[in-house]
Amino acid sequence: MLKDNCALAIIPLKPRTHERHFLTEDKLQQFLQYIPHPTIRVIAQFIANTGLRISECTQLLLADVDFEQHLVHVLHGKGDKSRTIPLNNRTAQLLQHYLHTIRPKNSALLYVFAPAKTGSISPQYINSILKKASQQMQHPQPIICHILHHTFASNLVKQNIHISIIQKLLGHANVQTASIYMHTDFHALQQAVHSLES
Repeated sequence: MLKDNCALAIIPLKPRTHERHFLTEDKLQQFLQYIPHPTIRVIAQFIANTGLRISECTQLLLADVDFEQHLVHVLHGKGDKSRTIPLNNRTAQLLQHYLHTIRPKNSALLYVFAPAKTGSISPQYINSILKKASQQMQHPQPIICHILHHTFASNLVKQNIHISIIQKLLGHANVQTASIYMHTDFHALQQAVHSLES
């Protein structure tokens, strides 16, 4: 009914964006020592080294892991999209050790992370154990699986891995979503300013 759009003069509010919390490698290793449950300790390490979401981790089947090629196939990731994640040697060895020494020897269990009683483990239970561990560590805020997911991405950024590669590893639809992991710290800001002197 109107000839002109009266909303054009309105400046839209930009949503507030916060950098995601993550753990440094030292803090991660310290945190792992406070996790009493051996399976959940492996899950925490696994997420921090693969970037899998907790739902992807708990639904991971033995058939989804290629131990010869050091690959994990995520068949129903975010948005029901599939992706393949390479495992570094440390994570592949961690998973092999878990399967041979911690995981119940029950051929009927299909999931990688499968307690003997239930055959599966819930994200809520995992996060509750992690929260208790972070309290015992006296960490300023609760550490849950999503923090470990951020840790994976943030540490890749610190290693100067291109954001498009991080995007594919995380299963994000676009680079902009992955860019939230591009943290800056005061030391990095100092280095940037002092670089102008040389």
